[in-house]
Amino acid sequence: MGKRVLGVCFGHQALCRALGGRVGRSPSGWDVGVKEVTFVDDLEWPFEFLPVEPPRNASIIEVHQDEVWEVPPGGKVLAYSDKTRVEMFAVGDNALGIQGHPEYTNDILLNLTNRLVNNSTIDGISE
Repeated sequence: MGKRVLGVCFGHQALCRALGGRVGRSPSGWDVGVKEVTFVDDLEWPFEFLPVEPPRNASIIEVHQDEVWEVPPGGKVLAYSDKTRVEMFAVGDNALGIQGHPEYTNDILLNLTNRLVNNSTIDGISE
């Protein structure tokens, strides 16, 4: 392959599936808001795409109801949260998937959640 690929949110799920992993609907429903993710302890740094070891925990904006259930063959879980087992995964130095939205601002999150609630896509936002 040789090319680097980044998948964010649905792209994270699509990348996982395309590489042979499993995805599906979260049994606990929507995950919406600013969430804390935890990086796993047993990673060997550096990855070419992430040359600096991250902090133990980080906050990221989440808006999803589907999630990665099983990473692709050769994949490694990099981060997880209380609600989502695979927040971030990598396959070698070429593929990186991130469930959350590092590109979102709080204003984008507020606008999106208002639309989801007003369109009856979700009943409300739970903790």
